[in-house]
Amino acid sequence: MSDIALDPALQRIVSRVDAVRRRLAMTNLLRWIASFLGAILLFVVFYAWLDHHFHFGPVLRLLTLGLLATGIAVALYRFAMDVRSHINLEHAARYIEHRSSCRQQLLAAVEYYANREDYAYSESLAHFMIRQVDQHTAQIDWAQLVPRWPRLLSIAIIVLGALATGWMAWNNGSYFLHYMARLLQPTAAIAP
Repeated sequence: MSDIALDPALQRIVSRVDAVRRRLAMTNLLRWIASFLGAILLFVVFYAWLDHHFHFGPVLRLLTLGLLATGIAVALYRFAMDVRSHINLEHAARYIEHRSSCRQQLLAAVEYYANREDYAYSESLAHFMIRQVDQHTAQIDWAQLVPRWPRLLSIAIIVLGALATGWMAWNNGSYFLHYMARLLQPTAAIAP
């Protein structure tokens, strides 16, 4: 069978795997946003409460600001590394293989698609696997293998966090602004 006749099967497989990749990436992104916003909100509330009760001096405020900056830098680094792993089609193919066994043929088909010019294995075997995967999985919606609840949970956490932040800003805005000014200007003589 020629490459021209095989292309539609390969394109169908790749488009279906790409739908899974997009859902995985969106789930991961929402999870990171919810975690990051939740951690920042908890940090600010905890810091304001501690500073209110223990009246941190300039050294402790400087250390706290350094802790916040380090935490943000580490979170952004881990986010970048995690997002990079969720971008490629091979990750999505592995995810599908783990949940709906294609006997590693799907992963081999995606690797063939990604490295067609430098494919190290038998092309005729790759063509056979592509046809077999396309035929045996045509009725399976791989995108449904990605559960919806983590995305919904992350969205709920983001919305509830935004509502809680808005409520706290409305009721205690000057309180938090005062303590955030003490945090962001650790050496300034701002009274608690």
